[in-house]
Amino acid sequence: MKKIGIGIVGIISIIMLITACVSGGGTSAASKGMALDQAIKEASIEIDQKIEAGSKIALLNFTSATEGFSSYVLDELTANLVGTGKLVVVDRKEMDLIRSESNFQLSGEVSDDSIQAIGQKLGAQSIVSGSLQDIGGSYRIVIRVLNVESAAVAVQYRNDIAADSRVLALLGRSGTTASGGRTQTAAAPAATYKIGDEGPAGGIIFYDKGNSSGGWRYLEAAPEDIGTFKAVTQEFDIRDSGERGVGWGKRNTAATMKEAAKFGGGFGWAAKACDDFTLNGFDDWFLPSLDELNYIYGNLHMKGLGGFRNDWYYSSTFSYNQSAYPTRQNFSDGYQETNSSGHDPLRVRPVRQF
Repeated sequence: MKKIGIGIVGIISIIMLITACVSGGGTSAASKGMALDQAIKEASIEIDQKIEAGSKIALLNFTSATEGFSSYVLDELTANLVGTGKLVVVDRKEMDLIRSESNFQLSGEVSDDSIQAIGQKLGAQSIVSGSLQDIGGSYRIVIRVLNVESAAVAVQYRNDIAADSRVLALLGRSGTTASGGRTQTAAAPAATYKIGDEGPAGGIIFYDKGNSSGGWRYLEAAPEDIGTFKAVTQEFDIRDSGERGVGWGKRNTAATMKEAAKFGGGFGWAAKACDDFTLNGFDDWFLPSLDELNYIYGNLHMKGLGGFRNDWYYSSTFSYNQSAYPTRQNFSDGYQETNSSGHDPLRVRPVRQF
């Protein structure tokens, strides 16, 4: 009988073939496509480039399986467009009022005729809408801008995004493939947290509003301070960042960054330090509002959690008296006040919502 010899290369090839068969072959479905935040960023850049500077633009709706996903996309698009300062973005409160009057949801379908009518009512030149489509193994995100006057499509952005943990969480889905990758086919309840728990980004949960309205339920603070920064380096008027309530920190920060773009980018500012902050792949951090800062003080610092100093911390809330002045809180006794100039370097702790 003739002997058949198999060299070392042949053995390696057989092992690789067996491994591929066991693992299901190739990469997991979750690896297909780009990250959601990157796709949103690319869409924002394309909108900025193609829509005339100074135009009024309204972010109307995004069709998806959940309100949470739709709200997240619209919030991130808003933050990106506000941050560049090239376009005039319709205020979210005004958009919410229009949605209520027109009886449609963030995640629902809206006809082009309705989009035109709403755009005219808002006095906007352009309207942004979008959708998410499940195409098996990944999702296709579509974001378009409609010219209100002509009804022509001014921008059409399309790309495939990966079904990663962030996308699945926003869609209320999670699961594991045979090869260890994430898949969107197995549904599971969203994770629940309590005050003091570690959040998904590695921070510390300090607030739970009890529901996911607006696309978020929890607030988490970064695990440590990121240094000391000035609130601003010069005086200006940013009335869009005057809210102190819970849920306003992200919008206050975006409004401050819009002004910062007019003054060389805001380098050294507390808001920019938070906006630039990244931890464990999460880059959606912001400077907390005054009430959010107070919840950090009461729910974390007063319980010995988070490693805070008995020192002053900046919030993203500004008060107004001819010019804008930042507010701050003393973590030694909880006292809050308006800072006279904002040029004093104070401690900063970024937060995020999810």
